[in-house]
Amino acid sequence: RLCSVLAAIDSINWDDPREDEIQSGEEKKLPESTRSGTRPKEWLYGQRMSRRLKLFAPWASHVVQVAARAQHVKRWVSERRSYPEGTAGYKKWRQDLGKMHAQIAKEEMLKAGYGEKEASQVTKLLTKQDIKGDKEVQLLEDVICLVFLEFYWFPFSQKHAEPQKDAMGEEKLLDIVKKTWVKMSDKGHAAALELPLPEKPKALILKALS
Repeated sequence: RLCSVLAAIDSINWDDPREDEIQSGEEKKLPESTRSGTRPKEWLYGQRMSRRLKLFAPWASHVVQVAARAQHVKRWVSERRSYPEGTAGYKKWRQDLGKMHAQIAKEEMLKAGYGEKEASQVTKLLTKQDIKGDKEVQLLEDVICLVFLEFYWFPFSQKHAEPQKDAMGEEKLLDIVKKTWVKMSDKGHAAALELPLPEKPKALILKALS
C-alpha cells in the first residue's frame, strides 16, 4: 500500500514543468533517469523529504512517510502571485496549499486501501495542526526544516546576502533562521547542527542562534 501511494505522488510530481538542479553527490541517491543534472522540482523535493525522514526517524509510520513525500505535491499549480501581497496573502496561500496537498494525499491513501483514520491523520500533518502537541506533526516539521537547511538554505542565503535590488539582507536572513529554529524539536536542532553545510551559510545559522 505504501509503495502504491508514494508512486502515485511521484507520478503527479513528475509532471512539474519546473526543473531543479541535483546537488553534488545526490545522483547516487536518486532513481536513474534520462535527465542529466536536473529533475522536476517538486519530485526532487519529495525524494529529499523521504531520504531525510528515513535518516532522522527510520521508524516513522506510513502516515508520516506519505506526508513527507506529499509535502509539496502539485505545488506548481498555485502560484504566490495569485494571492494578495503582504503577510495575510502569504498565509492564505500557504493554508490553501496545505489543504490541497492534504486532499491529494488522503485520496491516494484511500485508493490504496488505507482506512479513514489514517487518511485523516495525513490531513492533520499536512495542514500543520497542533505542531507542538502531536508528535507526528512535529516530526514532519523537523524534516521540513532539515530539508530546507540542507538543500535550500545555501542558495537562498547566497542570493539574499548579496547587495542587489531584491536582496533581503543579513538581518532578515537571521530572522528566518530564528523562526525556523522555533518550529523544531530539540532532536531537530541537534540534527540541523550536524548538517554538512558550507562555511558561510552555517556561520549565519550559528550567528542567528548566538
